[in-house]
Amino acid sequence: MDEKRWPRVIGMIGIILGALIAIDQFDDLLLHVWWSEADWARFLGPDLADLIVLASGPTWWRVLSSIAELCLGILLLVASLRVFNRRRSGASLSKTWAWLAIAFTVVELGTAVLLLNAWSEQLALVAGHGWESWVSFGLWAALAVMLTWPLFLLFWFARSSVRVEVEAWSE
Repeated sequence: MDEKRWPRVIGMIGIILGALIAIDQFDDLLLHVWWSEADWARFLGPDLADLIVLASGPTWWRVLSSIAELCLGILLLVASLRVFNRRRSGASLSKTWAWLAIAFTVVELGTAVLLLNAWSEQLALVAGHGWESWVSFGLWAALAVMLTWPLFLLFWFARSSVRVEVEAWSE
């Protein structure tokens, strides 16, 4: 039996990532719904709480973003389970997830840049000078992390040998 191991490896990595994304976003969703500015103020102090609430964007956006990423996490989990079990639909679901994740990343990071620009003066008062370089590094690092797995999946499933193998899987 000469079975390739890559479906189990890629499937397991995707299962772990999908579960982590879903859990993280479910937690964030609860936080957005139940935490008020007063809760932030008790936790971080009133000045920093005001800034966090302002710079995070409107509550409806944070909730919508968390729901979207929760759905992406669940989609990755389902796609990866299908790849792990060598089901043909796992490859197409993985590619669909990858494209949606790339689009989501562009929207999220674009929104973060807009919000940071809008509140940069207030951030400077709290964070001091030089915060921009740390935020820039953080945004580039986030971009790299958020795009690595989707791009890998798109390149992997585009390989002709992988496409041939996936075609032999059951639906």
